[in-house]
Amino acid sequence: MSAATTRLIGGSEAHAAFAPHELASMQPIIEAVCLELGVTAREKSRRKAVADRVMAAYSRGTRLPLNMVSAGLAEHRV
Repeated sequence: MSAATTRLIGGSEAHAAFAPHELASMQPIIEAVCLELGVTAREKSRRKAVADRVMAAYSRGTRLPLNMVSAGLAEHRV
């Protein structure tokens, strides 16, 4: 796993449930959502929240990029 992926998910153990290629497919989506929301690299808890939402969607089988982006933005829309 890359250092960037570890940074995106806040260094949590959540990544253990995913294969490296799965994390690699989620990484650009998490980055895009964070960029859209203005979440900086220093905002670890916000980045982790975005990553958690994207990974939860992926786990549920929602693997189309647009659907994962929607999941990542979900809390922001409330």
